[in-house]
Formats: sequence, structure tokens, C-alpha cells
Amino acid sequence: MNPAGEPANAGQSGAGPTEPPTIAPDLADLPTPDATYPDLARLVAAWADLPPAIRAGIVAMVKAAGGRDEGGEG
Repeated sequence: MNPAGEPANAGQSGAGPTEPPTIAPDLADLPTPDATYPDLARLVAAWADLPPAIRAGIVAMVKAAGGRDEGGEG
């Protein structure tokens, strides 16, 4: 019990510790953008240095082409 007289685990679900979620198979087996999509690799490498207006334009073009948004909906 804690100083307030409640059990130490009060308010917990009692399910015990949970294991971390598993993720996709080994990511090293996936193709890298530079090998599969060299233009995409170039864009990713330059992204941080692009002016905000250019980044916004690229995002707008992807959306207009039917690319997925962050919510997974296209």
C-alpha cells in the first residue's frame, strides 16, 4: 500500500507488463529508395534545403496526382 492507504497498483489495469508490438519483417530486406527510385532518393536528400514554397508545391502535386495523405487516405 502507498501512503494514502491504496494498493500500490491502484488505477492500473492489472494486465501486467505488455511486450512491445512486433513490426514488419526485417527492414533490411526492403529495397532502398536510391536503388529503386533514384529520383525519390534525390528529393529526400534535398528536402530539408528546399524553400518552403517548393516543398508545398511538391506536396500539392503529389496530392493532385492522388498520392496518399498522412492519414493513409488518397
